[in-house]
Amino acid sequence: MNVWIVNPYGTLPSEGWREYRSSMLARALADSGSEVTWWLSNFEHRSKTFRPSGFLKEELLPDALQIYSVPSSAYTNNISLARIKYELMFGRNFAKYANSLTPPDVIVLADPSLFYSSPVVRYADKVGAKIVLDVLDLWPEQFQVALPGFLKSLGRLIFFPLYQRRQRLVNRADGVVGVTKDHLKAVNATAGTPKLVAYLGLDYAKFVSDSSRDLPIELRQFVPNSDLVVIYAGTLGEAYDIGAVMQAAENVVQANNRVKFIFAGDGPYKQWIQSLSEKYPANMLFVGKVPSEDLPAIYNLCHVGICSYSKDSTVTMPVKLYDYLAGGLYVAYSINGEIDQLLTHNSSFLNKPLSRRSHPDFGIQ
Repeated sequence: MNVWIVNPYGTLPSEGWREYRSSMLARALADSGSEVTWWLSNFEHRSKTFRPSGFLKEELLPDALQIYSVPSSAYTNNISLARIKYELMFGRNFAKYANSLTPPDVIVLADPSLFYSSPVVRYADKVGAKIVLDVLDLWPEQFQVALPGFLKSLGRLIFFPLYQRRQRLVNRADGVVGVTKDHLKAVNATAGTPKLVAYLGLDYAKFVSDSSRDLPIELRQFVPNSDLVVIYAGTLGEAYDIGAVMQAAENVVQANNRVKFIFAGDGPYKQWIQSLSEKYPANMLFVGKVPSEDLPAIYNLCHVGICSYSKDSTVTMPVKLYDYLAGGLYVAYSINGEIDQLLTHNSSFLNKPLSRRSHPDFGIQ
C-alpha cells in the first residue's frame, strides 16, 4: 500500500525533540511493508527555523521512507496572519510537487489543516485516494483563546465559517482518528464514518533503557541539597503559559531555597527563561533543547513535571504527560478534560509520601 502522511508541523528524530506522531506512524507503516511518503514543511514550528527543502535523508528513520520538505513561509506568532499565510503556501506547494510522484492509495491528513487541506483534498479526489483525518489539535477552537474576553462567548459565531470548513473536511474523510476522546467528539464525524482514538503514548521499553544514560556534570551538581525538583520540558511559547510558570517558579524559590527547577526546551520565550535562571542560578537551571533520548535520565532526578497551558487551551492530553508518567513523576497541570479524569480518578498513588528519587551516578537518596 502506498501511504502519504501530510503534516507540515512534524519534527524529524534527528532534530532532538521527542519523536513526533507523524514520524512514529511513518516508521510503523514503512516497517510493515507500505510505501510511505511524509510531507512536512521546510519551516520547523517549534524552533521557528528553516530546514532544507526537497527530499530529505533522515538516518533515524527507515531507508524506504521518503520525506519531502515543502517550501513554506515563516511566522513568529502561532496565532497570526503569518501562520495562515504559511499554511496556504504549504498547501499550494504540496499540490505543485505531488503531481511528480506516484499517487497514493491513502492520505493521512493531520488536522488542524484549515488552510492547507483544500489542495490535499482536491488532489485525493483527482487520484481516487482515501483520506484518513488525524486530529491532533482543535482549530478554530484554539483561535478563541486570542479573542478579547468580552468576545470569547461569541467565538463560535465569529469563527463559524472556519467551523463549516472543518466540518466539510470531516464529512469528506473516509476515516477519522483522534489523539483523545475529546478531540474525536469535537470534530463531530458522521455516524457511518470509521472512528478511532489513538493516544500519543511512547515506547516504554526505550524510555526505560534511556533512563540509565549518563547525565552532564551541570545536572549532577545542580540537584543535591534540594527537597523538591520540578521540571518543565517542552516548547517555550505563548500557548504554554510560560509567564505563569516563570512567576510561580520565582515565587517558590524566594519562599524556599531548597526547591529547584529544571527547564528544558526551545521556543520564543527562551531568552526570558535564560534570564531568570541567571538571576537564580542555585535554584533554576535552563538546559536548552535536550535530545529526547536524554530526557528519561533527567526525569530520574525530578519529583514533579509541569504541564502548563494557556487559559482556554484545547489540549486535553499533553504529549509531555506520557513522558512524566513514564518517569514516575507527579504532574502539575492547568487544563481540564481527559488529563483531569486520568489523574483524579486513578489517583491512589497520590497518597504515597514524596521520597527522594535515586540516581546511580551520584547516589542521591
